[in-house]
Formats: sequence, structure tokens, C-alpha cells
Amino acid sequence: MLRVLVLDLNRVPGRTISPPPKIASRQSKASTEPSSFSSKWALNSKQLQLRVRECQFSFASPPAMKKCKILAWNPHSLKPKVSEINHFLSQSPHDILLFSETWLSDSNIFINGFNVYQMNRAHGGVALFIKSGIPHSELRTISTDYAEAVSIKVEDPVNPFTIAVLYCSPSASRAQAQSFFMKVLSLPGPIVISGDFNAKHQAWNNTKFDRKGLDLFKLSQTKNFVIHPPDGPTLIPVNGGQPSIVDFVLSRDVLGVSNPVVSAPYRT
Repeated sequence: MLRVLVLDLNRVPGRTISPPPKIASRQSKASTEPSSFSSKWALNSKQLQLRVRECQFSFASPPAMKKCKILAWNPHSLKPKVSEINHFLSQSPHDILLFSETWLSDSNIFINGFNVYQMNRAHGGVALFIKSGIPHSELRTISTDYAEAVSIKVEDPVNPFTIAVLYCSPSASRAQAQSFFMKVLSLPGPIVISGDFNAKHQAWNNTKFDRKGLDLFKLSQTKNFVIHPPDGPTLIPVNGGQPSIVDFVLSRDVLGVSNPVVSAPYRT
């Protein structure tokens, strides 16, 4: 069964942004304003940690980028799924593609019409694709033996923003995860961070917390991030284990972000 999480975010061009509450209310609703960012994350419970996330980002300028659609996916090995991605894009064009757990060791993946920024690691790795012609610049790329992140800055002349995708392996120690999260959460804002944190805390709607989740929660508050927790699990183990939430959204200096909501089954 595929389950979907939906996130809405409003950006108001040319307006000073005040810090929002650090933990978004569970009752917050999606905005109806024209400029919105919506994120759909889907989980196939038959395949551990396979998630499909579809996002839309709208902003005022440049005119050609009034709607920026972002797809994020945990493919558990990207290379054999390129044809599937191309087919998906032919049916539903997107502007930015975010992939975690690409499982590439030393090869690069190319998708026609996109620039790519990637960090490879066997049984890990991330990749970020952005359509050629969209003004942007590469920001910091972070790579370790247990985690990686790639980020870009979309060069909107009114409200430039950062998008980051990350993956942190469950095998990372507490100290390793803390060091990695510190680096990612130190990226410049306004920023939205999406990815597989492999950390648990009640702040993003887990029933229990682990030490990595506790450290990440404290760090997110120190760094003035808002946590946007889903209202349902993003990881359902095939062995019947306890469902949990290890994928969620952090944002800083953005307006109108609603919590991800688990909705009807999503099919591509």
C-alpha cells in the first residue's frame, strides 16, 4: 500500500520573514494562497524504506519558474530505475529531482535536460537534479562514511532559497549522526531540508525517541528550525516491526508551512 504525506508552504516575495514557532501545530492547515509548496511522500510497505515523494514549489519570479515541481524518491539503487524515472517524467514533468540511497559507488547518472549534483556511496548516497536553464548554484556537499547531503540555492532574485536532500545511515553512531546533522542544519536559509534522517522523536510523531532523535530535536531548536511532523508512519517494516517516522521536513525562515498529512494511496 502506498501512503502519501502532504506539506504546504507559502512564500511571500519581498517580505521580511519573522521566525515561526519551532514546532508546527498538528492542526495547521494547508494554505490557499497562490504561492505554495506541496510535498507528497509515499511509502510502499512491501519494500522496506522505499519512498516516493512529489513536491511542488511556487514563487513569484523569474516568470519561467512560477511553478517549480520537485520529486523526491528513495529508490534503493537509482541506476536500474532510470527508465522508470524517465517514464514518470514523461507523464508528470518535474523541475527538481531529489534522490536518497542511490547506491552508486563510482558512476554518474544522467537524465536528459537536467544538471546533476551527487555524492556517491554504496548502500547510501544522494543525488539532486535540476532542470537546465533554472538559475541556481551549488552549495555545500557533505560526505562521510555513514551519511551525505547535497544542497543547491535556487537563484530567485526576490527570495532565493536553499533545497537540501540528505541520507543518514542507521549504522551511524550517535556522535557521527550529531556531527552530520550539525553540518546540514548549518546550511544557509531560507531553507527546506527533506530526507531520511533515521532518527526518532515524539516531536515528529514517533511514540518513542532514540538518542539520535533527541540530539536532532535539540539541535533543530537551537538552530531555529521548524519541525513539520507527519501524522502517520513513513517506514513500515516488512517483518512486522513497529512503524516509525524517519522522514520528515525541517524548515527555517519560511512562511505558511503546514504539517505533512498522510492521505489516500498515491500511484505514479
